[in-house]
Amino acid sequence: LNPPLFFEIVEDQVYRSNKCDASSIPFLATLQLNTVVYLSYDDLSRDLAAFFAEKEINVIHLGMKYRTASSQWKGISEGMAKEAIECILDQRRHPILVMCKTGVHFAGTMIGCLRRLQNWSLTSTIDKYRNIAGSVKTRFENEQFIELFDVDLVTLPQQLPSWFTVHQRLMV
Repeated sequence: LNPPLFFEIVEDQVYRSNKCDASSIPFLATLQLNTVVYLSYDDLSRDLAAFFAEKEINVIHLGMKYRTASSQWKGISEGMAKEAIECILDQRRHPILVMCKTGVHFAGTMIGCLRRLQNWSLTSTIDKYRNIAGSVKTRFENEQFIELFDVDLVTLPQQLPSWFTVHQRLMV
């Protein structure tokens, strides 16, 4: 089995990776995914799209939804981040894979924003982003987005995963 590049278990039944090729499909099949949140502006490959359709995996293409003429240069919008995190936190969508073209820039930024919502320290959150992005190249604007993202924008879904609720109780 060939995991996608930058594959990572984020939390129980929450994964992130790059937009992988057909060689990673057998690995993805083992995850028994229910949802894929795709953050890049381009389309999925035919192989991936066919696999997701065959397995009845719900693909939420936020990159396409939030694409504007200038978005290629702006990166992630607050709306995209809010919606992606709300998808990640909705237990009914699990197991869920968050993916972008590189597996680093958009997916890494989303996971960084999630970590902020989980009350991780900013230093730990940015260090984790840099650790993964290091081989591709970190982007200051992504780090800044993670730092400045307003976690109060996120509306918590009705059915939260236990890993989130347990952590929230510990923070009280």
